[in-house]
Amino acid sequence: KQWYQRRVPITAGKHLHIEKYSIRKARSYLANGHHLFCPVYECLYFFGLTSCVDRGRRSIMIREIQDAITAIDSQPNYPGYQVDDKCLGRLLLADLYRLDGDVSAAKAELETLLQSEDSLQMDHMISPFAHFELGYILAEEGKRNLARAHFDTACNYSSKVKSFTLEDTLLMKVTTHLNRLERQMVLRSQ
Repeated sequence: KQWYQRRVPITAGKHLHIEKYSIRKARSYLANGHHLFCPVYECLYFFGLTSCVDRGRRSIMIREIQDAITAIDSQPNYPGYQVDDKCLGRLLLADLYRLDGDVSAAKAELETLLQSEDSLQMDHMISPFAHFELGYILAEEGKRNLARAHFDTACNYSSKVKSFTLEDTLLMKVTTHLNRLERQMVLRSQ
């Protein structure tokens, strides 16, 4: 076993989601020449903590992610997976734009990301989370059928790839949001 797998304990014969995520990031770190793309912001997003960041700090995060995406294009020998890192950056930007109320910018980032989803090499989890985010935005705009289509794509993404990291986390987010939408529809009909 690799050193990063030996240090992660197994609970009841299974790895916990955070452990799987940590192993995946360790593999990515080694495969990318000891480089990760905005790892702190990635953790904030995947564990649902970006909404806890104040607006001033989010604007700093947006600038830093935009600069990191620009740096990818300007480096001929970029140490990571260019498409994966750019898509991750776009996902992070979309979430931050949505939280700041700039829904059109968030949708633009997600649509650009989804055009590249078939080119992802390592981080396949980015695509279903992008479908979730786009579904979330569309649901807030009242486009429930389009939203449900994106939620279904996010939930059924494991049929496209064997499985992906944090799949259960995504399923909980989708289920929570779908339940909220259904409650809203019931309240409106009363």
